[in-house]
Amino acid sequence: MYAPMGTPAHVLEKLNAALRVAMQDPRVLQRLTDLSSDVHPLDKICAAGLKTHLVDETLKWGPVIKKTDVCAD
Repeated sequence: MYAPMGTPAHVLEKLNAALRVAMQDPRVLQRLTDLSSDVHPLDKICAAGLKTHLVDETLKWGPVIKKTDVCAD
């Protein structure tokens, strides 16, 4: 989940806490699975985990995008 830059830390903490609760609900997990969404472990559901994921994905897919000259319109 993303929030706008400059969102106060206390708001981010509240959102993260709610997200962590939701991610323990079997109905939410099943719906995400039905939508073919990736479900990350709870220890990755935090700002540091998201940052690590984004860096990893950029390193993984960046070269492919550059090599194939793919762009979004």
